[in-house]
Amino acid sequence: MSDQNGLQLLPETRRKIAIKVPGENRFISTGITIIVLMLVLSGGLFYYKNSLENKMSGLDLELAALEKKRDNKVESNLLILDKQLSLISNLLDSHVVWSKALSKIESLLQPQVQFVSFSAAVGDNRFEFKALSFELV
Repeated sequence: MSDQNGLQLLPETRRKIAIKVPGENRFISTGITIIVLMLVLSGGLFYYKNSLENKMSGLDLELAALEKKRDNKVESNLLILDKQLSLISNLLDSHVVWSKALSKIESLLQPQVQFVSFSAAVGDNRFEFKALSFELV
């Protein structure tokens, strides 16, 4: 644009921007590389997040299906049975001890002995019995 009516808006000479020193655009290329890496990383994380959310929703559906299959009446009966078995376990444990003690007494007796009465106290660690003896012919 040359001089129009005594007013010149732009100079006629234009300067060309030239980079003559090698490596001056290193910051620009490093910045662009970092931005590209950040975009790739954020895209990968976004994809991973979506895949985890899909897995989670699938597991939620499976959990809901399992909840529908539950039978609350059977579960309550099982809990009652568990409590009853825990109460009876002491009795069963004691029964095993008595069985062993009685078999031991039986093995130590002579065949000529016959019990008339038998009593035992676990707390006192005591056996009381009355027996008869007879002679084998």
